[in-house]
Amino acid sequence: MVINGELNAMDLSRLINIMATDLSKKLSRDFFMVFDDLHLLEHCEQSLNLLGFLLDFSPPQLRFILLSRRPVVLQTQQFRYGKGILQLYNRDLALTVDEADTLMTDILDLNFQKDVIGEINRISDGWVMGVLMATKTLFLHKQQLHNLEDVRKCFKNRNILDFFRQEIFAQIPLAYRHSLMKLSLLEEVHLDLAMKITGDNDIGAKLSILVDGNYFAMTCDKDDQICGFHQLFRDFLQEKANEELTPQEKKQIYQIAIEYSFAKKRMAEALRYCLSAENYEAMEQILMTEGLSFLSMNRGATLLSVLLAVPSEVQLNHGWIALLTGIAFCEISPENCYDYLEQARKIFVDRQEEMGELLSLSQLVFFYWVVAGALKTGAQLLPRTEELYHRHKTYLPLFAKVVVAKNIAAGYCYFHGDMLTAHRYSSLARELAKTLKSKGLEASVILVQSYENMLMGHRNLNQLELEKAYELLLDPHVASVYKMALCTTHIDDLQLHGNFANYFIQKEQLLALIPQEKLSQTIVGPFLYLWDIGIIISQGKFKEALAKVDEGRRSGPVAETPHILSQFLHWKAYILAHLDEPEAALKAAQKSLLLREFAGGPFHEILNRILLGTVFARLGMHDKAEEVLSQALSEAIKYRMLYLKAGCLLHRANAYSLVGKIEEAVRDLGEGLGCMRDNGYYYVLGLTPEKLENILRIAVQHDIEIEYVRGIAQERLKSTFVKGGRVVPLLFVRMLGEFQLEIEGQVILTADEVTPLQCRLLKLLATSHNMKMGQEVIQLAFWPESSPEKARSNFDTLLSRLRKSLQSVMGQLLIKDYLILHQGILCLQNCVLDAHLFQQMTQKGFEHVKRNEWWQAANCFHPAVDLWHSDISAEAIEDDQVYDFIGGLKHQMIKLVSTWGKHLASASREEQALVILQKGLKLDPTEASLVRLIYHLHRGRGELVKAKTMLKEYEEKLKAEDFASSELQMMISEVVA
Repeated sequence: MVINGELNAMDLSRLINIMATDLSKKLSRDFFMVFDDLHLLEHCEQSLNLLGFLLDFSPPQLRFILLSRRPVVLQTQQFRYGKGILQLYNRDLALTVDEADTLMTDILDLNFQKDVIGEINRISDGWVMGVLMATKTLFLHKQQLHNLEDVRKCFKNRNILDFFRQEIFAQIPLAYRHSLMKLSLLEEVHLDLAMKITGDNDIGAKLSILVDGNYFAMTCDKDDQICGFHQLFRDFLQEKANEELTPQEKKQIYQIAIEYSFAKKRMAEALRYCLSAENYEAMEQILMTEGLSFLSMNRGATLLSVLLAVPSEVQLNHGWIALLTGIAFCEISPENCYDYLEQARKIFVDRQEEMGELLSLSQLVFFYWVVAGALKTGAQLLPRTEELYHRHKTYLPLFAKVVVAKNIAAGYCYFHGDMLTAHRYSSLARELAKTLKSKGLEASVILVQSYENMLMGHRNLNQLELEKAYELLLDPHVASVYKMALCTTHIDDLQLHGNFANYFIQKEQLLALIPQEKLSQTIVGPFLYLWDIGIIISQGKFKEALAKVDEGRRSGPVAETPHILSQFLHWKAYILAHLDEPEAALKAAQKSLLLREFAGGPFHEILNRILLGTVFARLGMHDKAEEVLSQALSEAIKYRMLYLKAGCLLHRANAYSLVGKIEEAVRDLGEGLGCMRDNGYYYVLGLTPEKLENILRIAVQHDIEIEYVRGIAQERLKSTFVKGGRVVPLLFVRMLGEFQLEIEGQVILTADEVTPLQCRLLKLLATSHNMKMGQEVIQLAFWPESSPEKARSNFDTLLSRLRKSLQSVMGQLLIKDYLILHQGILCLQNCVLDAHLFQQMTQKGFEHVKRNEWWQAANCFHPAVDLWHSDISAEAIEDDQVYDFIGGLKHQMIKLVSTWGKHLASASREEQALVILQKGLKLDPTEASLVRLIYHLHRGRGELVKAKTMLKEYEEKLKAEDFASSELQMMISEVVA
């Protein structure tokens, strides 16, 4: 009407307003108005303004669907401030793999394998019609489907190709077609590159016409400088190119693309063009000049995907291709790197390319440490590696310098036990990694520095590295192999120092991150078995440990390397000696010793001698035991490995005690326990409960480190020592849940098995200062109305009956070791209250939080939370003292889970955060801070149903506690805010 002059353009907004008013009166339900190909109006200002006016002033029942190939600017308040807007882009409209699965399986009732469906969706780019056409073709050829390559061949079926030939290509002007075939060979069509390849300065305009005309072409950036073709259409064009372009033309196109991509610093693209052109010399040059820089950006997986497509005969005849393939494998799948690295080294040696040789040797050192565990073999490479490093360090790129220095440090640390030299190289690597601001490189260096401290026994220093490692675990710039290694350093520290509860928690987290089969391809997998074995032995479970040895030896090829097999065998010898199988034990010991001599590694050589010395002592070979343990001690002192020194002294003390050399045993215990105290050790590998009790008894009898010994006994044996060295099992009083008494992990008495007065008395005693109460205070609390004489009589009766109840379940144990009345004070002694442990661990955890030491805080919080078995009913508490005590504990628990839950959520550990927060909510379902955290966590994860259910449950709990309606609504509003 405007074009015909029947209407003035200035009146359009008024007429739109009239139309909108009329529509609001007539529309009783939603009505949709669709504007297709809106991009055709992008230069029509009045039309766009009119549409904007319609959007702003239309009634709510009038809905709009706007379709455009490109973003179109609309001056509308609705777009700026409106909430009811849903924007969908091309990728949103494409089917996901799950949606394609639903379409094929549930709707079309076809039965394709998941990997087939995934490949169909990938090739079709999720285009619905493409999926349907492919599905039809595949269904007709279903019997020919054997692998994914057959799926790809089906996409070249005539039906699909004919669609593009007849419906699309035939509609494209002839003048465009040759250029399109050339451009189909490119990954992305950059307009400046397109002009070089086609020689057509108008190619950009022509591509825009194809985009506007829906010819399966699209723009890939906001400036319209990059174009692309739909995958299936590109496949069709490439087939046409193969038919019509000569090999020389295609080679020329790829060469231009290689030079263009290299100049633009798009290395992966340049390498893929090299691959397409089979120009491996150009690939070799690119890798030599830029390969390491590319890897420094954490692009190992991308690089590997290109290099693995290179024919194997080419891979192993080009030094830089082989080297970079090997280095990429080191970060992604270390077990596969050796052949490439060794072949690269040989090529570089033959060509006298020392820079390449240095990088190959450096990575081989890494391989012999992390994968093969061939410590002596790795040690042989260090002199040449170090020589080349010093010759070429001035010219090494910083990234390469970090990697080489770090690997040399690892070699000196693990192969030679030379921590001074190791630390010199690792410190240099750490500083350079910080200079590069590379978290991935820093993580790899932290791994080495952590082991420097761990093997030396410097646990306090190592805690600093472990905290930094914890921060890096979720950093996307850290390669998965280093995340695995960082997790391993945490687990190794925990097992080495007897923190078994957290060891198993973090071991499961590692297995959730990386499957056991994958771990078993490196030394990490077998070490998990070895650490389990050490823990099981420390609990005296020899048959269970033997089964774990057999399981570990079957875990994979790495378990059969001399380094690992030696360790399985020294544990096997240890177990068999304690199962009274001397011949089998001796055979395993001798083989273990030979393998260790072959494998090398000072730390493991010393540990091997300690455990085998203990085996010889058990078998009655006392001179041999003393000789081997003394050798181990000399080596531990030589290499300044304090943890092994302490362990060796305690094992030798036990061996001395077996032959009555108490004076020598006392000397070793004095030095060994002093070393443990100075370094904060509470656990030594290979000390069974029987051995530990023996040496601690001797220490107590000779007045050696009495308080420290009692601390070890409480933590490791759940016992204590009284005068004369007599061992007394600790009485564990559980109040965080159902009240009960335990000894040596066994429940001996529950609240139901004693009278209410006896239970009340035990609770009062347990919650009193130092577990002591005056007799008169108890009498006043229990019998306030009675005379002093009557109250005293009642007290005597109650105490007598309580003693009988306890003695009836304690067997040979003496009641006087646990419950005594002395000078009017009733006392529980040799007891541990779970609530006190909770308080201690919580307080320690919050001290770590203040210092931002979250890994150590978590190691305190985990066992603290696990102490709460259930909520404590207020009805079961009769005394204010107990009520206030439990109330304080609940407050601590809420603070703990809230603090820890917030941290876990902020560290992207939402699943763990929800588990922890739910434990706190069980204690107090109306705690608003916890409800708020859980509610918003569910919403942030897209779990809207769970969030809604959570809110409903909270509302019901508030109603049950008789909150007024106005208060209830306010509290819910605060939660959802």
